[in-house]
Amino acid sequence: MTTKQWLKSFVKTYEPGEPGLVIKRITSLLMEPDAFSLAVDLMSEPFLNTDFDYVIAPEADGFTFATAIALKFNKGMIGLKKYDPVYYSSRGNLNLFDIPEDSHPKAGDKLLLVDDVLATGDTIKGCLEALERFEVEVVGVSVFVEIMHRKGREALSGVKIYSVLEEE
Repeated sequence: MTTKQWLKSFVKTYEPGEPGLVIKRITSLLMEPDAFSLAVDLMSEPFLNTDFDYVIAPEADGFTFATAIALKFNKGMIGLKKYDPVYYSSRGNLNLFDIPEDSHPKAGDKLLLVDDVLATGDTIKGCLEALERFEVEVVGVSVFVEIMHRKGREALSGVKIYSVLEEE
C-alpha cells in the first residue's frame, strides 16, 4: 500500500440521503496521529519556501488542518466563520463567511488558505470573497482531498491550489 493509498483509507464517504449529495469526511484521519501528521506535512510541503503571514481557513474541519499548519510554520491562524446558515440557505447561498473583528488581517498581509476538501469550489470562493475588502494576498490554497468530478479547481481559475489526494 502506498502512502497516498494509506491516507485515502481515512477518507470516508457519507451520503446524507439527498440524491446526488456525497460528503467526504476526514474525522478518522484525526484519530490517527501518524496519518494526521503526514497529511499536515504533505499539505505544507508546497509552501515551505513561500512567504506568508497567516494561515486562514473556513470553520469546521478546515480549522483543524489550518491550526496544525500554522503551528508548523510558526504563524498565526485566522478562522473564517460562516454566517447563520438558516438565514442564508433560504436565500440560496451557504458559503458566506465573516472574519471576527478581533482577527482581521491587515492590508498587504499574505495568507495561505487551507481546507479539508475541495469539491465545487464554492467554499473557497466564499472565503476569497470575504477577504476582498481587506486588500490581502492569498498566496495559495492547500486542501487534503480534491473531488475531481466536482470541478472546483476550474471554478477557482487564477488561484494556486495544491491537493494531497484526488478522488473521482
